[in-house]
Amino acid sequence: MLLNSDGAEIDRVLGFDGSRDEYFQRLRDFAAGKGTLLSLQAKLEEDPDDVETNFNIGKRYVDRYEWEKVQPYFLKVLEKDPGDEKGFRSEATYNLSVYETRINGNIEPLQKFIAGCTDSELLYRSYGILASHFIQKERFDEALALYEEALGRLPQNADLMADYAMFVFTSKIEDKYELGYSRAKKAMTLKPEDEDVLFNSLYSLIAYYRNTENLEEYFATYKEALEKMPNDTFFMYGYAEAILRTESKDKYDEGIDIVKKALELEPEAPHLWHSLGKLYFEKGDLDKAIEAAQKAVDIVPQSKQYQETLDKFAKAKERN
Repeated sequence: MLLNSDGAEIDRVLGFDGSRDEYFQRLRDFAAGKGTLLSLQAKLEEDPDDVETNFNIGKRYVDRYEWEKVQPYFLKVLEKDPGDEKGFRSEATYNLSVYETRINGNIEPLQKFIAGCTDSELLYRSYGILASHFIQKERFDEALALYEEALGRLPQNADLMADYAMFVFTSKIEDKYELGYSRAKKAMTLKPEDEDVLFNSLYSLIAYYRNTENLEEYFATYKEALEKMPNDTFFMYGYAEAILRTESKDKYDEGIDIVKKALELEPEAPHLWHSLGKLYFEKGDLDKAIEAAQKAVDIVPQSKQYQETLDKFAKAKERN
């Protein structure tokens, strides 16, 4: 979020898919008043029917996750460019369909859009939004059927394969495990350098091995994840917690080393300090366990869980 000298918001960026240089250029442009939401709104005041400006403002609200504000801009795009001379019709229709799903819970426009969509990227995004809607409503059978329909239309989409696998394993749909496994593996071969695909696929495989109680592959996949994504503290934390959950005494030292590395990257992460404390406790090093647990409490003093852990360690030391 960029603010001016009076503290008023200039604009904000929520996530960015471009390069580092492109990101900093975006910030420089914002600081200079170029391409900001305010500048777009000022331009719209001069010409309220300008198709491109309406589309760009609608997109900016989408990027900011302010879905409640998008509808009038995309409706204006469709109204003022019925022949789609600007080429915005498909994406405007998609965003209006998502608006209906997110704001009004009305999925019919999105279902209609999916039925007629030929743009593979918009189709993938549409299936994802609709699947999420079904999952949130706990309509898992419909979500599964939708994913399978999507895979039929987008058979080489690695992101979709990874999403499907994650859904199958996190929802514990056992009769689809083998298919989920093969989809996760194939997704990584199709897009081996894509961090989102890697993360979702590896997380899915970890869930698969956990669900099937295959501890050897469970830990091996955590190691694979840390080899492919060596600075991912999510997998570091998950590996440490897996060691604790399975009471793998032979891996306590390894877990401690992994959490310490994670803390170098995120020194103020209380859940990492909490895990470190538990690992030291299981090792029998009560002083270090208390020190780590105290750090978690210091960072989040309102956490009942962290305080209970610290009290448990302190009582154990008193008994010794």
